[in-house]
Amino acid sequence: MVSRSAGKNGHHGHVDANTGKHFPLLALALLVVATGCGRLRAPPPESPRDAVPQPRSSAPRFEAPRPQAKGPAASECDPRAGDPDRGRVGMGLLAGDCEDERGRNRAYVTRLVTVQGVPSPAERAGVRVGDRLVSLDACGIPSTHDLARQLWSAPPGWVARLVVERGGREVEAFVSTIKLPDKAAPSGPAHLSTAGCPAIGRPPAR
Repeated sequence: MVSRSAGKNGHHGHVDANTGKHFPLLALALLVVATGCGRLRAPPPESPRDAVPQPRSSAPRFEAPRPQAKGPAASECDPRAGDPDRGRVGMGLLAGDCEDERGRNRAYVTRLVTVQGVPSPAERAGVRVGDRLVSLDACGIPSTHDLARQLWSAPPGWVARLVVERGGREVEAFVSTIKLPDKAAPSGPAHLSTAGCPAIGRPPAR
């Protein structure tokens, strides 16, 4: 044992010689412990109660697309179809129900004719044989029956806005109609008129 003198307070301190030798190791161990305690730890995950509520987006919600409405009915195309001054008119053309390039039923111009000895109004307006009939004023022309129904009651001196398809493009023509002798309106279910399809090189509609 190594004895050291007393300090100012008169206490004697005794230090073991082996303790003095291992003092650097003890200091190093304390330093490592102190360093380990000072490391930063990741904060614990927030609980659902501590989570801050996020503001909802103010972007407008997009509704599911609605089914498109069908085309207008015959009465919707011309609300005054029942007026007493109406009558049957013609445009100087014959139409047939034929198939297009995709096999769909369409109405085509199969012939241009004179009306009461007058050259065809449709031909003078630029309509050609083989044109596909698209629409007449506000109504589409899916078949020759629909075209005849629209021409059965029209005002005198009516100038029809006729849209046809030619070579993949739509062409607009304004046809001055001619009044025809009155005749009973077509009744019963729609029927296809396919007689003129061979004349324009198209198969008849099915």
